[in-house]
This record gives sequence, C-alpha cells and structure tokens, in this order.
Amino acid sequence: MDWCNIEILQHITSRLTQQRDMDDLEQVVYGFDSWKEIKLHEILEDAFQHSNYGVLREVRYPASWQLKRKNEGQRCDFVLTKNNTPLKDYDLIGTLFSNVIEAADPEDAYWLEVKVVKQFTEGTIHNRYSNDLRRPVPADIAKIWKEQRLSHGGLLLILFTSDRKTAKNDITAWYNQCILLGLPIQYPEIEAFKITDRTGNGYCSIALVQVGA
Repeated sequence: MDWCNIEILQHITSRLTQQRDMDDLEQVVYGFDSWKEIKLHEILEDAFQHSNYGVLREVRYPASWQLKRKNEGQRCDFVLTKNNTPLKDYDLIGTLFSNVIEAADPEDAYWLEVKVVKQFTEGTIHNRYSNDLRRPVPADIAKIWKEQRLSHGGLLLILFTSDRKTAKNDITAWYNQCILLGLPIQYPEIEAFKITDRTGNGYCSIALVQVGA
C-alpha cells in the first residue's frame, strides 16, 4: 500500500493555516505557535480525521507488543490507515479472532512521529532551540528506523522561526546532521507560510521526512 507524503503534508498545512486565520480573526494574544506540543497533536488529529484517514494516537511499536503490560514500551505519536480502516489489534494477531473484522495490517499503516521546535517562546529566544533540533528529533527517527517490520514511517517537524531564511538554513543543517549520524532518511517535503508575529515567531515550516527508502 503506497502512501503519498505530499498529500499528508498538504492536509496538515491546510488545517494549520486555518488555525492561523482563526487566531488572526479572534485577535488572540498568543497564536498556535505558543501551544504545547500535545495541544498541536489535537489539531493534527483533526486534520487527519477530515482527510478520511483512520487515526490512532500513542500506539506501541511492534517491538513492544510482546510486553505484557500495555503501558510498557515505546509508542508512536500517530498511526494512520487508509479509508478510516481500524488498525489490526495486535493482541489478536495469530489468534482465531485476528480476521473477524476488516482491519489494516501494521505494515500497511503509516507510523508518524511529531516534533515541534520553536525559535522563540514568550517573546524571547528559546534556550533549547538548537538542542531540540540536534537530539530529540534524530531520536524519533531512530525509533522508526529500528522497527524493521514497518514499511511506512516518517517524522513530522513543525518548526516555528522568525523568518523563512532561518527556517531554510536550520532545516538543511538539521538534515545534514542526520545524514552524518547515518540515519536513513530522504530530504523532507516542506510546506511553509507566514504567521502573525506575537512572540518572535513569524514563520511556520512543516517538514515531513520519510524514514527508509
């Protein structure tokens, strides 16, 4: 089953620009670039649901399925399926009930990690900005990479910066670092747009990085 990264990216961009316009219309003090990452996840979930994807959040990776406790093991931010199809319940795989309902195999789903990085927060330069790009983001890529069972996976980087030039330079520098680390990724598909500068961020870039070939 093929997935189109550009299509996924366009759905996300459409929803985030809608949120930008809502912020401007309501003349909010702080825009969506000030939100915590978990709140932005809610916006992404809404974007996926309105795009006819099946959407699951915080799903354990297959390597953790053998663990008895469901609160153990690494989790993926989002798992997408086509046509609102549910994901096959891995607790039933290999049992008499595994094919009772039509469901997507984990190998056919799209496993998506999300990372939000901000250059400015509350009007000052975010002191963890560079570190957030250098460490946690490659770590999310590595989680997908280690799951050899999965065929489709990517990292969604939502980057808030002062301007377009900063975003372009920092995404390129981040990508080059990932390549030096030996991470198997393709150069990201990128959508970007201006946002109203309320805290120092005047630009939003959305980069979707495919993990693997």
